[in-house]
Amino acid sequence: MALILVKVIQYYNSLLNDFDCIIIEKADYSYNELSNICNEAVNILTETYDISSYYVDIKKNKAIVTIANNELPESKYYVSKNYDINSDNLQIIYGEHVQTEATLTGGNKITNSANLAFTLGVCGSYGGYSSILTCGHDQSLSASIYQEGSLIGTVAYLRYSSSTSGDFSIVKTPSVTLTNKVKTSSGTKSITGTVSSPAIGTYVYKYGQVSGEALTYVNAVNVNVTSCKGLTRATLISGNTQGGDSGGPYTIGNSFCGIHHGTAGGDVFFTPYYYMSSAGFVVKTN
Repeated sequence: MALILVKVIQYYNSLLNDFDCIIIEKADYSYNELSNICNEAVNILTETYDISSYYVDIKKNKAIVTIANNELPESKYYVSKNYDINSDNLQIIYGEHVQTEATLTGGNKITNSANLAFTLGVCGSYGGYSSILTCGHDQSLSASIYQEGSLIGTVAYLRYSSSTSGDFSIVKTPSVTLTNKVKTSSGTKSITGTVSSPAIGTYVYKYGQVSGEALTYVNAVNVNVTSCKGLTRATLISGNTQGGDSGGPYTIGNSFCGIHHGTAGGDVFFTPYYYMSSAGFVVKTN
């Protein structure tokens, strides 16, 4: 095999000897081999570390993985100790996330991998990572979430079942710009506080990416439906609600208080912020 490789190099050198801009060298690993090493390392490390990028460095003949949290010695040791990957040609380095031009605002249209449309509830943080809220129904853990066709994050936490309270998902969005704003009928407003669970008799504004802003009046709390428990029910005073509004924000003045679940019999249902807060989500208020 080595003799064949030498002859191949000699052959191409003879063909290209008039071109001093071309150099033919023997590499230890092919591009495909390094790409496989890179993908294996990413699959291993994703469960523990915050991967910001990965690629093959052709000139160095190495697979490169960049990690946003600065734990490089431990991660390299973790790979070589627990998995059959040639770490000699794997380089793990520190690298910040690439910042995209996407800006996230409550009320924006977002979609999932199945191209189902929802409404972004509010921006904040979860476990120290930039995150957003939306509905939990029709979502799945680790699913990709998009805004205007661009990937903005993945579902990190999901709650939606007949045995649990609330309908919401938390999407980690490490590489986009978050705001503390939600949409209104006249533009946007800043969220500067939260209400854990609005009381009966409270007027609450709802916003959906399909139907826009609506005014509601809370008429019942801790309502159980067939798909989930613990919802707040409100009467529509003005405006309307449509499919695609799920996940949209409910607000009282400049305070966030929940996200849209659905509608029945002229009433709307939403998950109060209490359940998202209990799960570890913190609303962005500045």
